[in-house]
Amino acid sequence: MPPADDEEALRPLRRLIDEFASRLPDGEREDDVRRALARTQVALRESREIEGAVRELVTSLHQLDEDTIGGRRREFQRNSPAVGRLLEALQEDLLPILRRSGYNV
Repeated sequence: MPPADDEEALRPLRRLIDEFASRLPDGEREDDVRRALARTQVALRESREIEGAVRELVTSLHQLDEDTIGGRRREFQRNSPAVGRLLEALQEDLLPILRRSGYNV
């Protein structure tokens, strides 16, 4: 389980994840991201299966981002900065916290 300081640092990231999930439009790839976001939230809250949940989330976000860049998700292109922002937050905030806590992510 992450130390108390790390728990506090995860709070804004959890809010970002919730906000991002609420803005996703309908679609198969978006549903994959929504499921991965929910699984990550549960894993972080329960401190279990975190590595797999984070891996699934990062993979689903990259796939959504590739679809967006490829123009196949034109309706989501205006939100593509949000995908990049969430990926950046994961890389800069979540992963270092989890690594400090001993997770292999």
